[in-house]
Amino acid sequence: MAEHIKTIVDEYIKKSKEKTKQYKNIKKILATNLNKNTTKQIRIEFKKNNKIVFFLRSSSAVYGFRLQEKEIGKKIKKEFPNIKEIKIEVE
Repeated sequence: MAEHIKTIVDEYIKKSKEKTKQYKNIKKILATNLNKNTTKQIRIEFKKNNKIVFFLRSSSAVYGFRLQEKEIGKKIKKEFPNIKEIKIEVE
């Protein structure tokens, strides 16, 4: 039974490291396209079915993101071809 638990924990850690790497890569893409204040206003969530949701906390962040939306989308889809949908929501 201990081996089974160890396998589950190892798989969880591996998936967690992969998600962290994806998160950092997306943050890097955002940092290259948006100013520092706008990137602070964005929260990223990975959803099931290969979706990314950007939660924007202010109207200025929404405006800045919308100006660069196509370029950011292209870079994210190039980096992560398995991503099917990118959504934007305001908090």
